[in-house]
Amino acid sequence: MAPPCLPNALQQPAAPGNPFPPKQHSNTVFRGGGQNRSGSGTTEGDELIGITARSLEQDPLAMELDRRLLLAHSAAYTLSVLAGLVVVVPLALNGSHFKGRCALFTQGFWRTENRTGSGEEPSWVSRLIVQQWGPPAACQFPTFVGVFTVLYGAAQGWRSLFYLHRRHDDNLFSAFLTALLSLCVLFLSGGAALTFTLGLLSWCSVVTDRGSRPYSCAEAQSMPMYLDVDTSSFYTELTCAQASLWCVTALWLTHAILSFLRLYHSHSQQIRGPCLSREKELLLGQPAADGSLPHPSLHPQETSSVFI
Repeated sequence: MAPPCLPNALQQPAAPGNPFPPKQHSNTVFRGGGQNRSGSGTTEGDELIGITARSLEQDPLAMELDRRLLLAHSAAYTLSVLAGLVVVVPLALNGSHFKGRCALFTQGFWRTENRTGSGEEPSWVSRLIVQQWGPPAACQFPTFVGVFTVLYGAAQGWRSLFYLHRRHDDNLFSAFLTALLSLCVLFLSGGAALTFTLGLLSWCSVVTDRGSRPYSCAEAQSMPMYLDVDTSSFYTELTCAQASLWCVTALWLTHAILSFLRLYHSHSQQIRGPCLSREKELLLGQPAADGSLPHPSLHPQETSSVFI
């Protein structure tokens, strides 16, 4: 049985009672003149020209698309490494300033106290009382997403540059795994960014006494809270990590789109490759590997010409 990529004219079965398959027709395109050149010495040259033109039209285009997808993916991985670092570093500084405690989803209230000593005039100050610090997982999960983005982006970025240098791409299975992993981490990073945003809003609600204080959350970091932690830069660190987490989520969306494009391109190349090789063999007059084409000595060849 002929492969499905063969032309219809080459897949006609033999007539009943006829031991020989039908005569084969070779389609040759001649340019200009309106003259039939079948059987002349230029037929093989025209076939070779057609094969060369087709190779120049398809193969360089496929290679150029591979190169552009790899370049775009390499740039996205580089940006992912930078964005992941901007997530990890501020969270690490904030954890150090808060002595390992997590400010996200912290519960507390403000209380006015008299802090005067004996023999001094009374001095009333407002102090933040923390009832319960936020769960450590609320800060650990975004940190994990940032660290994974840095490591994975560095490894895949180097791999993409290596493929660019060697001028080849992933196989179909590897491209499928990359697309699946990118999609999974996209949901993880989106969940981490959303959780972090809600936790930061909860912390800002506490430090501003649910909006009753005469200052904003950004200004609260310069106000004394009389806690045993350093709150002088919490808003800068947390908002920087929050913005970077959303950037990481957008970059993982870009990774997922590029991965699916490369998967589709690899799938198309895998399907189209054998058909192109088979078609070139037929145009060159080479026998098929599976023996499905008849031997040229069984029937004389008839040439049909198409004039342009």
